[in-house]
Amino acid sequence: MNHVTVEVDMLIVIIVIGVVIALSVWSNRLGIAPPLILMVVGVGVSYFLSIPQINLEIPVIEPEWILAVILPPLLYAAAIAIPTVDLRRDFAAVGGLAVVLVIVSAVVLGFIFHWLIPGVSLPLGIAIGAILSPTDAAATTIVRRLGVPHRVGLILQGESLLNDATALVLLRSAIVAAGAVADSFSLWDAVGDFLWAALAAAVIGILVGWLGVQVRRIVRSPAPATAISLIVPFVAWLPAEVVHASGLVAAVAAGLTAAHLGPKHMDARQRLAERSNWHTMEFLLEGAVFLLMGLELRTLVNDVYADHETIGVALGLAGIGFLVVLILRSGYLAIVLQGTKARTERQNARRDRWRAADPQEREARMRARIERARPAVQAQFENHFDALMTRFR
Repeated sequence: MNHVTVEVDMLIVIIVIGVVIALSVWSNRLGIAPPLILMVVGVGVSYFLSIPQINLEIPVIEPEWILAVILPPLLYAAAIAIPTVDLRRDFAAVGGLAVVLVIVSAVVLGFIFHWLIPGVSLPLGIAIGAILSPTDAAATTIVRRLGVPHRVGLILQGESLLNDATALVLLRSAIVAAGAVADSFSLWDAVGDFLWAALAAAVIGILVGWLGVQVRRIVRSPAPATAISLIVPFVAWLPAEVVHASGLVAAVAAGLTAAHLGPKHMDARQRLAERSNWHTMEFLLEGAVFLLMGLELRTLVNDVYADHETIGVALGLAGIGFLVVLILRSGYLAIVLQGTKARTERQNARRDRWRAADPQEREARMRARIERARPAVQAQFENHFDALMTRFR
């Protein structure tokens, strides 16, 4: 019996992978974001399986499996693919969208749901808001297909990576606060829990990411080095969860650290092998997640019907949440664009002053910059030269 069960499970995995590949190729030809196609097909399949002749119930995957097995490698793969130079340049914009906007949106939605839904406490409302506030990969993919500038696309990519971590940390803190006794609830305790979950996880992730790069620097061979990188997000996730921090933030921090240090300490073969493998992993995991979301929709709708005998209220609350998030995001983006415009004008003014300066003064400034950068460039060259000589010995 167990042998048959294993064969069935293996067949399901093969079918899911095949469907993800086929629908992704098809969606690219149609010019539609693959997550949308995968969700629509998943919904269609789930309702097809509900006809009386079949009547197969799709089981809901436990959240622990998503948080511990699927999200850490998925976020790590997205983190190592982001150009760290561009991320540093636009870190203020990315941080504002991924942290400030998510927190503000979740808190505003929390007050609204607390006011509209009887029996929903403010922490529980904020937990619901944390689920609704971040954008996802589908939105980023759609916007990029609309032909937005490359820099805007990178900002949105960085936001979609970091805002998930922010929302999940906020969700965790809000759930802990919601489970506290009313008399023992403290806003400062909730804020402290949020800061600890984020900062401790970031420190752990940076250390694990640095350690992973150093180990792969010693190994050198692409295959073992790539195998080591496959366990890095889980190595970052585990100690963070043990100390009650966010394992997902740790996985993101480890990925960003690896992306920053990789070009300095690993050769091109290792980086190409790692990027190729993680890109494939991200493609399969992301596709499977959106397909499973569509498949599980019917089960979730049935649960709502069983509890409330209608989904009208749920759809109304979802519509209110959508409008609130849309208004908050539009207002915040207007402020950000005004700030970006002012910063660009200041940069243009400095450039004009630079061009109007005396040629000898410009040459002196350039020489000073070169002298300041010379030690770092020389050290990096010596490291690459030593690695090259070691390979030929």
